[in-house]
Parts: sequence; structure tokens; C-alpha cells
Amino acid sequence: VNDQNRVFVNQQQTDPERVLAAVSRFRAENPRSAVLIAPQYEADHGIVVLIWDDMQANGIPVSVQPAQRNQQ
Repeated sequence: VNDQNRVFVNQQQTDPERVLAAVSRFRAENPRSAVLIAPQYEADHGIVVLIWDDMQANGIPVSVQPAQRNQQ
């Protein structure tokens, strides 16, 4: 999630509501994969939580890499 609240899955811009579908397609080919949410510092925390909740509710391993203030 970047500072303009754009969401990317494997470098492809994705609507926040479609992240689960994109991840599910990827995991169909790579079932042992996990999700790393790496928001930039000014990213909307609500979007991060939405993605986190979707992944957890569907049994997809997920973690968050906290942003640093000076991260670009």
C-alpha cells in the first residue's frame, strides 16, 4: 500500500476489494506462499487492516512490515 493508498499485488495495481482474489489466484499455483503487507508510512491504516482481515479470514498466512517514516 503506497502513500497514495494504491494497493499492489506482485507489482500489479489492484483494487483493495480484489486483493483476496488476486492472492487466491497466485496461491493456486504457489500454495505455500504467504502475504507480506508492506505499507508506506502515509498509507491508510484502514486499507492495511482490510487486507489483513481478508487474509486471516481465509487462512492465508500474512505479516506486516512496518514502514519507516523516511521510506519512499
